[in-house]
Amino acid sequence: MKKALTTIICSIIVNAVSADEKIPNFVGDWVVKSEAAVYGAGGFHPADVYNSPFRVHNFEIHFLVDEQQGRSFHGRLVSGKTSQNLVGSIAQDGKSGVMASEGGVFQFMMKSKNSLVYCFAQTQPNLLVAACNSAERK
Repeated sequence: MKKALTTIICSIIVNAVSADEKIPNFVGDWVVKSEAAVYGAGGFHPADVYNSPFRVHNFEIHFLVDEQQGRSFHGRLVSGKTSQNLVGSIAQDGKSGVMASEGGVFQFMMKSKNSLVYCFAQTQPNLLVAACNSAERK
């Protein structure tokens, strides 16, 4: 019984160490050529550019990740002159996770150490945005 308990404890420790080794480095400049379904205006989607409340908005955006501590990270979401705070967490699988900015929530999946895919949703009284795109680290 003591041997079985020791084996289980050692297995848990080895798995915990292995899980930590899977945590990808997220720091860097992630570039997105975005296509977003937009209804309304605000933030990264100004009203003065469009004639209709619904449109498909194509633009470039950057996830600038400055710091990472374990599975948690923070930085900025930047497009043109607009910038928002960005925080994120990598799931225990080391491949998926979530990011949140002042404008909405991103679900992401790592495809490689420098590539990810994500979906984004934003709901505000005068602005709805939905987008699924990919990002590449510079």
